[in-house]
Amino acid sequence: MARDRYFITFPQQCDNNPNTYKRVINDYWKLLTADSAREIVFECGDVRFIRPFGVNVLALLLRSFLQQGGRTIFFVQPTSQRCNKYLEDQGFYKEFHIQDSDRTIEASTRSTSVGLRRMVKFEPLYFDTIAMWLNRFLSLPEESIKDAVNIPLSEIILNVVDHSKSSLGCYISAQAYPKEDRLVFSVADLGVGFLRTLHPHYPDLHTNEAAIALAVQSGVSSKSRGSNVGAGLSILCGFLKQRGNLEIISLDGVWHQDTAGNSLSRTIPFCFPGSCINIEFDNQKIADLMWQEDDDEIGR
Repeated sequence: MARDRYFITFPQQCDNNPNTYKRVINDYWKLLTADSAREIVFECGDVRFIRPFGVNVLALLLRSFLQQGGRTIFFVQPTSQRCNKYLEDQGFYKEFHIQDSDRTIEASTRSTSVGLRRMVKFEPLYFDTIAMWLNRFLSLPEESIKDAVNIPLSEIILNVVDHSKSSLGCYISAQAYPKEDRLVFSVADLGVGFLRTLHPHYPDLHTNEAAIALAVQSGVSSKSRGSNVGAGLSILCGFLKQRGNLEIISLDGVWHQDTAGNSLSRTIPFCFPGSCINIEFDNQKIADLMWQEDDDEIGR
């Protein structure tokens, strides 16, 4: 380590498990307030695989230091050509104006991706892109996608933008994995978290995981807009039963709903610097349910 140069090292497999990023985020917190850390290196040279949640974590932490100012930030690109190309196609290097002087990387639009997007204010037209992506890869009629998925996603992101109280905004990243029959959608912010948002109106809340569990219930409101904070999450929870997984992280709290509709709250041994909502659609299960519904209709 060079004098006054510190490293945040990302793991080889940047998956959707929050525990994967324990060391990364702990190092982030240490360096955020370390006056001696004048040069910070985001070391991603060993990264072989990165999912949307990992892209969001990387983007949020980078943006946080850049917004703070007063430091020199370096980024070491993955040596994996495939991973590097994925970040390029996602728009990561364009977002941070990172250039590689040693080689040229040709970016292309991936039909399976919704490129990395920073959203500081709600952008209704952005959801045309989301709708097209969902229509292409989800085995559902277009109207069902709109009612059960796209409208709730819009509501969720509207509330993220409204309630996070972060000038940085949020990052959105999504990817379809046709070979796995899965779609993954992630939205993350560096905001105040669910507990601080809801506690003034629900004073019995004392933990982050309890605040998340309350927020997914329909009718729960922060009253800051008179809007239903839980509406989008509640509808999505209902849709994802037998169709996918939902995981919400807020500071040290995690709430998870599995494909069977079972939910579990837990505390993680570190503090995520905001909140994240990770959604995984199991397209095979969605297709199977569609067939069952068709068979039930025929048998009537």
